[in-house]
Formats: sequence, C-alpha cells, structure tokens
Amino acid sequence: MKIASLALTAVIGSAAASHAGGPLAVETDPAPAAEFAPLAVHDWSGAYIGLGYGKSRGSQATATTTGAVFDFNSGSVAGFHLGYLFQSGNLVYGAELARLTYNDVNFVGAPIFQMETTTDLKGRLGYAWNRLEVHGILGYSTGEFGSSLPAVSASYSPKGASYGLGLDYAATERVSIGVEYLARRMQGDRPNPTASDVDFDMNTLSLRVGLSF
Repeated sequence: MKIASLALTAVIGSAAASHAGGPLAVETDPAPAAEFAPLAVHDWSGAYIGLGYGKSRGSQATATTTGAVFDFNSGSVAGFHLGYLFQSGNLVYGAELARLTYNDVNFVGAPIFQMETTTDLKGRLGYAWNRLEVHGILGYSTGEFGSSLPAVSASYSPKGASYGLGLDYAATERVSIGVEYLARRMQGDRPNPTASDVDFDMNTLSLRVGLSF
C-alpha cells in the first residue's frame, strides 16, 4: 500500500512538472556591474619652486629728458621662481617671486650697455580644469641695467608695474610645465647729477618647469 502511494505521488509530481514546461528553474542574482574609480582631480594648492628659460622681446629704453629712444637686442633669459598657491573649487590664486638673468640683451649700436637682471613680485589669479591651469598676472618689478666695461659708468635700477599671462600643466602630481609672458613697464634714473630718467619696457616669454610640495 505504501509502495502504491509513493508511486502515485511520483506520477502526479511528474505530470505537474511536465504541465508547467519542465523542471523548476532556480533564479540567481545578476552579477554586480563593474565599478570604476573616479578620475582624480589635481590639487594646485601648496608651495612650489621652479626654473625658467626664454627670450626677451622688443623692448625699449626712453630718456624722458631728451626723448631719445634706444632699442634693445633680443636675447635669452634664465632664472628661478618660488611661490604659494591656494585653490577654491576651480579658482586658483597666490603669489610668486621670480628673478631672471639676461644674456646678450644690449642697446642696439652700443653693446656695452646691457640689461642684467629683473626681480618680479607677482600676484596670480587663474582657473583650473583638473591638470590644466590658466592665470593672469599683476605685479611689481625691479631691474638692473649697467655697462659691461668697468671704466664706463652706467647704472640704472628701474622699477614699475608688470602684467602678463601664464599657463601650467601638471605632468605628475608634483611636476608641472608651463609657459609665461610677462610685460614690464619700469622707470629709473642714473644716480649721478648728469643723468636723465629712463623708461624701460622689458618683455619676456619663458618656458618653465616647477616642483610642488
């Protein structure tokens, strides 16, 4: 009797499974979608130092008492810079101090008179797109102009406003490369009774590399 009951139960179960379209399928949870880490946003804030090399461009010196205008030869320029940046969202701002040394930047027709150095104190305000940053520059510059011959007296220390544009790209988290154009509008006088005031226009275009901390 028990055997007959078991057999009947098996037949009924088989018929029900056949009517339902086959054996009962077991549903499994779908595989989780692959997750990707978000793209890291570069942080421009902090201290930095760097080196630069470039060219001086069409600059002039004008003697204000006589109206004489002297052209400079174009030459190379090299120097170093250091600064500190802050970042708020995409806004990047800060300050920088730079010193440049000029090579072969002489008066046209009077090569013994030459531009020697400039020191630039700059304020920076810019906008960053992750690793790319573009900024404007407004600052104050001083220079040293003199003679290459000790026997010839010519010593000027012009000073005045400077302004320009810069672009930096963060090649790594700490190393950046960039380009800067800076125009200086300086004025100075020669420290002796016979000298006249001289207005100096000195512009530079530099390639730069920086290291942040």
